[in-house]
Amino acid sequence: MADHTLLYDVITVVTTEPEVILVSSDTAGPQGPQGVIYRAGEPLAVNDLVYVFGSTGNMQAMLADNMSFITLAVGYAATAANTGDYVDIKFAGTITGTFIPGGNLFLSDTSGQITQVAPSTPGCYVQRVGTAISTTEAIFDKSPPVRLANV
Repeated sequence: MADHTLLYDVITVVTTEPEVILVSSDTAGPQGPQGVIYRAGEPLAVNDLVYVFGSTGNMQAMLADNMSFITLAVGYAATAANTGDYVDIKFAGTITGTFIPGGNLFLSDTSGQITQVAPSTPGCYVQRVGTAISTTEAIFDKSPPVRLANV
């Protein structure tokens, strides 16, 4: 089975699993398609923030958390999925929810969740993941994380 390499501004995915495929997206921008289909490594809800985990060629979308640089958010689930199901992961686009317009969005202390209050747990990472553009929509646009000091 041939390797499939997918290039993005945020990650390079190399896998031998043909289930990882490019998908078209209404959020496609100048960088090209913004979505990739992965298998869910655990149950995911729409808009859950995820990281991509790979071992032995099996790429999986997992809930992101702010306790390790490896598990920071790279995208969000555009569809819900149970463990082992296919899930559409977006790396840019619009997230729906309840927001304070103009406010920043952050990866929460709760795995996979979004908050508008920057986490303050010593030793965790603060990762900005977007900006609210209305009371119901936000733009996913992640920034490099900052690690809080252990005190």
